[in-house]
Amino acid sequence: MPEDWDITEVGQEFEVQLGKMLDSAKNFGTPKPYIGNRHVQWRKIESDDLPHIAISKNEMARYQLKKGDLLVCEGGEVGRAALWEGQIDECYYQKALHRLRPKNDYSSVLMLEFFSYWAMTGAFSNYVTQTSIAHLPAEKLRLLPLPKIPVPEQRAIASALADVEALLSSQEELLTKKRQLKQAAMQELLSGKKRLEGFMGEWEEKTLGEIAEIVMGQAPSSKNYYLQPVGLPLLQGNADIRARRSIERIWTTQVTKKAFKSDILMTVRAPVGSIGIASNDAVLGRGICAIRSISIFMEFLYHKLLSVEKEWESASQGSTFNAVNSDQIKSFVIFIPTGFSEQQAIAAVLSDMDVEIDALAERLTKTRGLKQGMMQELLTGRTRLV
Repeated sequence: MPEDWDITEVGQEFEVQLGKMLDSAKNFGTPKPYIGNRHVQWRKIESDDLPHIAISKNEMARYQLKKGDLLVCEGGEVGRAALWEGQIDECYYQKALHRLRPKNDYSSVLMLEFFSYWAMTGAFSNYVTQTSIAHLPAEKLRLLPLPKIPVPEQRAIASALADVEALLSSQEELLTKKRQLKQAAMQELLSGKKRLEGFMGEWEEKTLGEIAEIVMGQAPSSKNYYLQPVGLPLLQGNADIRARRSIERIWTTQVTKKAFKSDILMTVRAPVGSIGIASNDAVLGRGICAIRSISIFMEFLYHKLLSVEKEWESASQGSTFNAVNSDQIKSFVIFIPTGFSEQQAIAAVLSDMDVEIDALAERLTKTRGLKQGMMQELLTGRTRLV
């Protein structure tokens, strides 16, 4: 650390206090809204439709939140924190949360950045009590070492990180909006409710077996598994699909059933119906199948299967099945346009939206990386702003 920074502790700079115990047998007084662990997300407090608890006058004075209080999760995702900004006029908090209130002039906004940085770097590990879930007791939280940064520099660091956080929030909001627009477009275009200009042909019901080849997986012998690239990647299920593309975790030299690059992939057990695309040729394990076109435009089929993903999910959760076989997949009915050109046009619209969404997601990832880099530099004093 810089020579002009001292070391202090969280408990020297902040009053640390756990909230009210939720014990209905002992609660009495006036019902009041309160914040629980689940309401505190990173940098955000969900304050709509809060639960109420009976609270006495003495407890009101002890547990009422003030604007600028920092709420920190004591258990579960230890250290998850957000600022109370007076979202409602009067509110209290439960024992699963620590409330940090400045004793002196330490910035609660900057303290929130430290909690985020500590969570990212695993700094809580030596202070956590592990039972069935992790806990951060108040006495240990108070002992966490904290750089004593001059107030002007605190403000400069907090302001710089807040600017990047605002950019992150705007990018996340835009990405969410674009995904919602894509979902709405899928519901309209893939159901035939909305037709693209120039198309008036009929739509018809077809089973998957009529329009596509279904290749069910078959597990190779485990003696042929490798943790490095030997043979072909083995796709066993949902763990091998990330961001709708197959990833490489395990390899095998025994080719049982094969997926080709760009085949549609569908999980056939726990969960059923998750869709992806084969990034490369691969071996199919028991938990996944490949789907390739016989008489349908492949990109259209991909988007169509995405749109019915939840139908498989709800059926499997409803105890109808935890896995599906080849006959069940082949007999699955979908509604499609008879014209190949309309299938292509719909797929082009949806694929263009995917390209935009992927670009926004990549930009968001880069901004998150920028924020992490700034935290490492600014919160350790490697880079100075004052």
